[in-house]
Amino acid sequence: MTTPSFAVAYRAPNIADLLIPKQANTEGYRIAGSLTFDGTFTTLFTAAIGAGYLDPAVDRGRLHSMPGTNRVRAVFDPNTFTGAAGILDAGQFWLKFTPISGGVPGTASDPVLVLTPAQLKGAERIAIQGSAPVGAALANSLAICLGRRMTGESYPPQITKPVRRVRPRLVIYRTYAAFAPEYEMCAEATQPRELSTSEPCDLLGLTTHTCHWPLWDSPDDKDKLYCGADSGGKVYCKEHTVTATAIHRKAVNPRPFLLP
Repeated sequence: MTTPSFAVAYRAPNIADLLIPKQANTEGYRIAGSLTFDGTFTTLFTAAIGAGYLDPAVDRGRLHSMPGTNRVRAVFDPNTFTGAAGILDAGQFWLKFTPISGGVPGTASDPVLVLTPAQLKGAERIAIQGSAPVGAALANSLAICLGRRMTGESYPPQITKPVRRVRPRLVIYRTYAAFAPEYEMCAEATQPRELSTSEPCDLLGLTTHTCHWPLWDSPDDKDKLYCGADSGGKVYCKEHTVTATAIHRKAVNPRPFLLP
């Protein structure tokens, strides 16, 4: 069975989300599209193997982070390339991946079928049209990769995590002085401060080893950046872990009653 050179991780109206594994001795990659598997494939975009591609026509607010490492992400709206390649968001189309090394394109991958959102959910039939190669030898054969049909799957994939239940505690102090140091520590830890290791990045720049702490103050902010500092495989970096812990303690342990 032929293994595709890339995966169509998500398909929705006006969104085609691809995951492309990084390859050794490869400087870049090229994605080409066509309406049929035996048609002429027109280049949609070319990018460096260490960078992703985001179509300006795609709304960033509809995207989610993807888990995994050693792969790049390419997101585009099929309607952007209607004039060049003739593909439409409302119809199925085919894509090819071509590695680039030393400025020279390599061997293109087998064509991969990208289904419409309705076809992925089983609401429409899938029709494949084209001319099969003539000849009985292996050299005359053609491999095609069909799209994966999804029924009722959510995006991004939901990962079930155990819920840690915390029992609220009631702490009573005789004087406010006994409570003040802890309260001041929480208040100080939750104050925003400039991080020396912060490397702000957008959604496409997040990996499993970067800090996912949001840097915006309001959902209406146009530029939604994340901390991006090295997290050592955790969700947040060391400094933002301290901040998140302080906020959690302040929420779980309410201000104690003060006795005269």
